[in-house]
Amino acid sequence: MRRTDAARADAPMARSQCNAASLGSLLEAFGPDAELKTGACLAKDVLFEKTAVRLVAELRDAGHFVVRLLRDQGVLWEGETDLAALSNWDLFSARIARERSAPSIAQPAPSETPVRAWGPKEEALTRGLLPPIVGETWVMDVRVEDDDENEVRYRSINIGGEEYGAPRVLARSAFEETFVASQNGYRMLVRVLEVSAEHVVYQRISPQRELAGRARSCPMIVFLANFMPEAAAY
Repeated sequence: MRRTDAARADAPMARSQCNAASLGSLLEAFGPDAELKTGACLAKDVLFEKTAVRLVAELRDAGHFVVRLLRDQGVLWEGETDLAALSNWDLFSARIARERSAPSIAQPAPSETPVRAWGPKEEALTRGLLPPIVGETWVMDVRVEDDDENEVRYRSINIGGEEYGAPRVLARSAFEETFVASQNGYRMLVRVLEVSAEHVVYQRISPQRELAGRARSCPMIVFLANFMPEAAAY
C-alpha cells in the first residue's frame, strides 16, 4: 500500500462525489445478489486520527479497491487494499496512521520514464485526441539501443514514432520489471488515477499487472503526446 507525504490541495474532489444513493436503499431495491462492477465508487465519512474525513473506495477488480482519505479538498492518504481490510476500519486506519508517521525515505526511480515539457510538436501530436478516463491503462513505447545482458540502454518514443530525450540505462533486471515486450520493442504500462482539464495523474503497472512505483502527474498535453490507450496499441 502506498501513502502520500502531504495532502494535495489541488486533488479533484469529483472522485469522491458519487451519486447520492445509500447502500441500504440499493440493497432494498436490488437485493443482496446485486453486483458492483469495476469502477463503482463507495464513499463514507469516517474518523481518522480523531478527525472526520471522507473515505472513497473505487472497485478495481476481484475485490480490490483504490482507497483515498480526503479532507479539506486534499488527499491525506491513498493506496490499494482488499475488502477484508476495509471491513475492519479500526485496524485499517491504525495501519494507515503508522505508514503516515514512518520516516519518508526517498528512493531513486530510474524506471519511471520522465516526460518532457510540451511545445509545438506536442500540440500537433495531441490535436483532436480524446483525454484518458480514470481506470484506463495507457502505454508508452521505448526502443532498446543496446543490451549487454547486464544493462539495457533505451530511448522513449512519442506517439509520432519519434525518439526524444537522452538515452536511459537500467540494469537488465530492473528493465524487465518495468517494461513488457511489444511488436515495436518494449512499452511501459500505466494506470490513469486522476484526470483534470490540464493534468493527468498516473501510476506505473508492472508486467504482472500490479501497480508499482509512485503516482506521477504531468500536463494533459504531454501525457497525450507520449502515451496511447492500451486497447489502441495493438
